[in-house]
Amino acid sequence: MKFRAHDTFFIRKEWLNKGMRNVQKDPSVFMGANGNPMDILGIGANMVKALRYWLQAVGLTEESSSGRKVQSFTEFGSILYKNDPYFEEMGTL
Repeated sequence: MKFRAHDTFFIRKEWLNKGMRNVQKDPSVFMGANGNPMDILGIGANMVKALRYWLQAVGLTEESSSGRKVQSFTEFGSILYKNDPYFEEMGTL
């Protein structure tokens, strides 16, 4: 994990849900294989990098270390996305 890869952006409300929804639709959303990630996610370039960082830092997604860089849910991320995708439960936080 890189230090300060979040470009000083803290986790914003609804970011994790937005990131997980889009990773579910397109695992390569952060790489721009199927369009501009800034347009798809509706956030700026530095925020795209920060969201990618936070999804991994919180343990919701992971990237393969070799081959094509795509995001996939961790076991924890899958459980969370299925049961509390909007992070509304106190236990989730």
